[in-house]
Amino acid sequence: MLGTGCRISETVGLCWSDIDFESGFITIQHNLVYHDHEVGGCYFTMSTPKTAAGKRAIPILPEVRKALEQERANQQELELVCEYEIDGISDFVFLNRFGQPQNPQTVNRAIKRISVAYNEAELEKAEKEKAGTECRLSPAIISGTRSAPGCAKMRPT
Repeated sequence: MLGTGCRISETVGLCWSDIDFESGFITIQHNLVYHDHEVGGCYFTMSTPKTAAGKRAIPILPEVRKALEQERANQQELELVCEYEIDGISDFVFLNRFGQPQNPQTVNRAIKRISVAYNEAELEKAEKEKAGTECRLSPAIISGTRSAPGCAKMRPT
């Protein structure tokens, strides 16, 4: 749902009834909130956006349409149906393997793991590139010069 600009709680709270494929818009009118209390245990609630501007219609980009159609097809193939009702709502788009709405905290943790892994791989790649860097300068520019900032090795081209 990166193509929508929605917050995680808006995305996991999205219902099929919020999506109008014909008009090409997604209506954002609620978010799914997960509460973890020592007293009363863990539970979900639906909340409304904090401001009037939070209730909005978002155009469905082609990539988003494709992803939503793919999600619906996957759920139908797996016979995955949301039987979990939260504040009268039960047609959630994004379900876990048990047919329950995705937990916003779980999604945030997954995004963080992906981001950390990606950044670590990029840093490793940058270190490898830096270690093997050779600056190629014209001999006329480097005559009498042995090194340059940021270059591991320097040789005329």
